[in-house]
Amino acid sequence: MRFIRLLLAPALFACLASAASAQSTWTGAVSSDWHNAANWSPAAVPGPSDDVTVASGTPSKPLVSTADAAVSSLVVAFGGRVSIADGRTLAVGADLVLAGQLVASPGSTLSVVGDVDLAATAQFPAAQGSPVGLASIELLGDGEFTSLSPLAVPKLEISGGTRFLAKGRTLALDLAQHAGLSPVELLLADGADFSVEGLATLAAPVGSKSIGAATRTLTVEGGVIWSVPEGAVASEVNAALRLRCEGDWAASTGSALALGEVELASSGSAAITVLPGAMAPATFRDLHILEGSWSLTGGDLRVLGNLGTNASLDLGGAELEVVGDLDCSPGGFFGVGTFPGGGLIRLTGDGIINTSSDPGVPSIRMEGGVRTTVTNVTTESLDLLGGIWSSGDPNTYITVHGDLRLEGGHLELGPSLGFGRVDVQGDLIQTGTTISSPHPENRFKVRGDWSSTAGFVLDEGWVELLGEQTLLEGSSPTFKRLRFLAGSRDLLTDITVLRGLELYYATLDGDGWIELDGDVPAVQTTQGKFERLRVVGGAVTFAEARTTFLEQTGGAIEVLDGARLRVDKDATLYSGSYQSSAAGSAPRGLDVGRDLIVHGTTFGTQNPAHYLRVGREFGANAGFSTTAGTLEFANSYTGELTVTAPGPEPSLPLLLVKSGVLRVDGDYLLNADGVEVLFGGRLEVGGGARLSTAGVPFSVSGELAVEAGAELALDAGSSILVDHLGRLELIGAPGTPAALVGHAGGGYAAVVNGVFAARDFLVADVGPAGLALGGSYAPAPDDMRSGEFSGPHPSPGSTLLSLTHAPTKAGYGLTFSDPLGVGTYNVRRLGGGPVTLHGSGGSFAGESGDDDPNGLIDWLPLPAQTQVAVFEAKNGPERVALSFEVGFELATDHYLLESAPGAAGPFTTLVELPAQGPAQYLFDDIGLGANVPVFYRLSEVLGDGTVNQLGLADAKPYSAALPGNVLTVGPSGMFADIQSAVDAATAQSTVIRVEPGTYDGFQVIDPSVRSLTIVADGPGVLVEDYDVALRIAGVPAGADLLLLGIDVKGNTSIKPLVEVVDCDGFVSFADLDVGAISGLGRAALSVSGCATVSLEDCDITGGDPTLEVLQSKVYVTGGSMIRVSSKQFSTLRICEVSPVFKLKDGTSTLELLEGDCPRVEVPIFQSLGEPFTLSFDAAQGQLAQLAVAATTLPLDILIPDLWQMLLVVQLGASIPLGTYAGDGAGLVVDVFELPPDPALLGARLLLQGWTIDTVPSLSIRFSPARPLVGMP
Repeated sequence: MRFIRLLLAPALFACLASAASAQSTWTGAVSSDWHNAANWSPAAVPGPSDDVTVASGTPSKPLVSTADAAVSSLVVAFGGRVSIADGRTLAVGADLVLAGQLVASPGSTLSVVGDVDLAATAQFPAAQGSPVGLASIELLGDGEFTSLSPLAVPKLEISGGTRFLAKGRTLALDLAQHAGLSPVELLLADGADFSVEGLATLAAPVGSKSIGAATRTLTVEGGVIWSVPEGAVASEVNAALRLRCEGDWAASTGSALALGEVELASSGSAAITVLPGAMAPATFRDLHILEGSWSLTGGDLRVLGNLGTNASLDLGGAELEVVGDLDCSPGGFFGVGTFPGGGLIRLTGDGIINTSSDPGVPSIRMEGGVRTTVTNVTTESLDLLGGIWSSGDPNTYITVHGDLRLEGGHLELGPSLGFGRVDVQGDLIQTGTTISSPHPENRFKVRGDWSSTAGFVLDEGWVELLGEQTLLEGSSPTFKRLRFLAGSRDLLTDITVLRGLELYYATLDGDGWIELDGDVPAVQTTQGKFERLRVVGGAVTFAEARTTFLEQTGGAIEVLDGARLRVDKDATLYSGSYQSSAAGSAPRGLDVGRDLIVHGTTFGTQNPAHYLRVGREFGANAGFSTTAGTLEFANSYTGELTVTAPGPEPSLPLLLVKSGVLRVDGDYLLNADGVEVLFGGRLEVGGGARLSTAGVPFSVSGELAVEAGAELALDAGSSILVDHLGRLELIGAPGTPAALVGHAGGGYAAVVNGVFAARDFLVADVGPAGLALGGSYAPAPDDMRSGEFSGPHPSPGSTLLSLTHAPTKAGYGLTFSDPLGVGTYNVRRLGGGPVTLHGSGGSFAGESGDDDPNGLIDWLPLPAQTQVAVFEAKNGPERVALSFEVGFELATDHYLLESAPGAAGPFTTLVELPAQGPAQYLFDDIGLGANVPVFYRLSEVLGDGTVNQLGLADAKPYSAALPGNVLTVGPSGMFADIQSAVDAATAQSTVIRVEPGTYDGFQVIDPSVRSLTIVADGPGVLVEDYDVALRIAGVPAGADLLLLGIDVKGNTSIKPLVEVVDCDGFVSFADLDVGAISGLGRAALSVSGCATVSLEDCDITGGDPTLEVLQSKVYVTGGSMIRVSSKQFSTLRICEVSPVFKLKDGTSTLELLEGDCPRVEVPIFQSLGEPFTLSFDAAQGQLAQLAVAATTLPLDILIPDLWQMLLVVQLGASIPLGTYAGDGAGLVVDVFELPPDPALLGARLLLQGWTIDTVPSLSIRFSPARPLVGMP
């Protein structure tokens, strides 16, 4: 339907009204026709200069129908009514007062130039028969619009002049400039409250009375189309203006309210739309999004003032510019706001920022101004280009889900009264932003890649880096305090750290170095390592720390009491100083996996508990001089002692060769407090080399070897002591002997109580006691033959060789010489078995020169027949190991081994072994019956066929079958899963051996066996379950259950992952790795109602807490765990572990014990009759004791009872281990053998040690219990 309106310009009304206004009153005496003069008083149709009143009670009501009407003012009283016919216009040149009815047809128009005052009784009903009423009210000039009616007035069209809205409702609002009218604007009066039920089209300025401070609100329920020209500003503005839009907002221009705010509040979904053709973003001064789900379409959004929201705004990938405040955080004035879609928020001016914690806001780019946080800020990404970002409120967090780019401006992190934190879950790129951080608890956490220039330095607080497979790069980044928290990171450039460096559960890689250039206290790592550390200046102290490479070019390194600076590969020390803390007595030191090269770093006096541990090469010069502690070699490489320029050799502390090989090539003068070669270690003097010593005692439990053409030269202050585990090896070649000689006149002492292996050798210039041999000899031909003893000591009673061992001995081809003629004796033998020296030569040889009061030495020519020293048959699993040693061989073609079922024969040939001269011969007789005696005969066959019997032996092999109490689980085992093996356990001592693989969870409930051991057969045994993966219950008193080497993974959201309940017996977990996926209030490992539970070297992660102890006693040794809890009359004692969170109630004990527990290492499954190595590592200076028993020793005693030091072996078997009680020298290694006794098959023994320390008070530390199972 097309509406035709007659518009009378306000100028015309002004002209017509210039004459004196006349009063005209409707009488309705004749009809309802407005244009009949008889209906008016006075009797004339009113015109534009007349003030018209329509009262109630008239016979008829006026109808404008035959022509348009125009009046100066119009008053319609209550009960009165004015009707406008279709297509007609009633023009009011001044004010309209309506208390009655204005009845209009759809095509009619009412226009008003002045004020509009609608009473509460005012109505606008439709004409009879019409579907709608008045289309619009046109407001054409200056005036105020007030409606007290609860009914909405027709659409308001404000086309000219200044229109004040005070109160009321309208169906729609159209504000637009019409040609020929005065400039149009809309102003809200002080305290105004005006509503638009439909659409508001705003194409002219909107403002508010400048007088007053009461809120004045224009509410648009249907939506707003904003097309106010840019630069157009209302004549009056007020900050109390509120333009509330409850529908869509569409904008075609970039103008905004000059003062006041726009409120967007929708009950559902609504949009902010930039209309097609718009040349600017949708623009607001202050914008508050109060409710609803809003989306931005068609373009960008700009807020020149403040933006506050507790609703949803989807930017749809567009940009939102905020000049003032950005407020959408919990606790802020406007509640919680969300930005579900992507996009960019640009901050370009001064203001606060107050975002929600989750999910926060989209990406932020700060371009200028001063931005202050008042609470936590969460954003998708953050880019600082300029301005100042300040943490104005104490203890605020900035969380960036994506990347943080610091390209300009300034970031102030945390005021002095509280700390701030930046958490970047993506990458950080810093190229220009400066940063201030006044609080020491400030944190700058980055989970992705890091790239920064040297300008990035936090004054206080820490930079924390974490994340998997991330990079650290940039142009020489500098950090004051840097902490690596988790994950792995590639360091692609050198970085500088000035004040603090820590690493937890992280690893570094890459070619970049971390340079420490300042006073850095307590550098440390926890379950992770640095890749490359370089100390360049300042005083740097190290707690427990690990790195792949270490360099020092300046500064001072100090290793703290009890700390280890571990270098997996190489350490090179060019200059500066190194020292260990003078405080305390716990071991501390530098542990280098490969090479330690010292060029110019000074060492000086160290704490006696200090050690330098080297895996391969140690190089130093005379600048290296330290007189305390140890230099240790423990490696799988061949180590080396070298001299760095300018030389000469350094002064070393006690030199320990703990494992592997240490080799000297070339000439080396050893200045050391001593040399100890431990079991498993070997010190070699390479061919052609000379190792000279000055006042150095050698203590050898391992091997000391001199190769062909090499010399070990000792002075009178040096000595060699080889204990029963050690070996002195002098093995040369004809014409190039391996030599043990004197240095600076010689006169050294040499005692061998272990193995002496010698062939083509020279021993010269020994001290008065000579070379004292009190142990045993290597098998032929290295059994001391073809050697020379020369240069006896000139003191009275001296000897070249002293044989103090008990067994008999035969020597071949030895030479004794006395070039200066000053010796007393060649050989001394005061007791023991006979000694036969065959074919000896030299001027000092023979019976006349020996010290043999008991006639035990025979000087004989070479034997006329073959000499066999040993012929032995050793029991095995359905096999017998045969061995014999030939001391001297003469004209033998081959050796014949025969076997027989009885001592008298008949013998049948087993094997013929070709003769190889003096040597040890071995042969295994296999496929024999279990428990059936076998007899053996050894003979030689000469070249002419003559057979000479050399020896007899017998043996009784035992069964090779797996012991019945040993059950196997796995692909090749007896059972496919662990639970089936547990259910099948019936032997009182049952051992379950689990092959590597992944298994379902299992449980041990009320076991009937006395001892149950479940052990991983190598790494890679995983038990995985999403309920309780492992449950142990009801282990009775006097019984025990041990689990070793098993990994457990699963979920703790419902129940604990590992649960131990109601056990009166002993339960032990060793080398257990428990990893919980989640921990919603449930422990990863829970112990409830148990007498004794031991956790030994167990790593437990996840869960809340990690370990929970209820009404139980639990002992923890080593491993790792974060949260522990002891409640309900429990005892929890922890050693070598420092949980971060420790909880206990008033009824319980939670004790952290100082010091270290000893360790016992032994193979779990050991064949009978085969040697095995046992090591017992205890702290130095403590009394250490070791016991073997069928059950574990008590863990909660003050002083071990005497019975605990005895050997109690199950099944009545005996074992010749004995009880070790040492002086606590540290690592003790020994070789043992389980006797080949069938009674020991399947026997599960427990080895456990403890240390006793009385300084500063009595303390006892138990080692983890280690099982030893006898096997075929």
